[in-house]
Amino acid sequence: MAVIKNQMEFIEIKQANENDLEILALLGRITWAETFGKLFRREKDVKDYGDTNFSISEIRSSLENPNVYFWIAYFYEFPVGYAKIENLIDSKLVQGKTVCKLRNIYVLNDFHSKRIGLGLWNRMLEKVKELKCDKMWLSVLHSNDKAINFYKENDFYKVGDFNLKIGIDSFIMNIMVRELN
Repeated sequence: MAVIKNQMEFIEIKQANENDLEILALLGRITWAETFGKLFRREKDVKDYGDTNFSISEIRSSLENPNVYFWIAYFYEFPVGYAKIENLIDSKLVQGKTVCKLRNIYVLNDFHSKRIGLGLWNRMLEKVKELKCDKMWLSVLHSNDKAINFYKENDFYKVGDFNLKIGIDSFIMNIMVRELN
């Protein structure tokens, strides 16, 4: 557990476990809707995506996978963000000896200015180094300039893209990779 003191503000990053199912499901649903909800033409598609991808059973299944790791960020003991990586997951465009995927890193909108995402990022990097991953990859919405710039600043580069269809909407997703060794 890491505690970061920043101008009298306390951020704690904790690796999640089965006791955190509800927190992860709720954070996932809310942060995903905050980030992407306005891009959808139908509110039903946002709700359906949340119901499918951030259900208790889906989070439980991920936590039971020994190659999946979650962290929760707390700001003054209040859960405000989370991150998820999956180890040993190649894609057609990303091959390596030990490849991991950054699945999620989200922080509630009201806490974006607190550098909580950076705290989650640093904890994930510690784990990735411990796992001896040679590459990390992710997918990011092609129009999410803030995230893309963050990833570029952290040595990711684009290797391709794909079309993601959710409900009646389609989104172009960039695939980005970072060499780790």
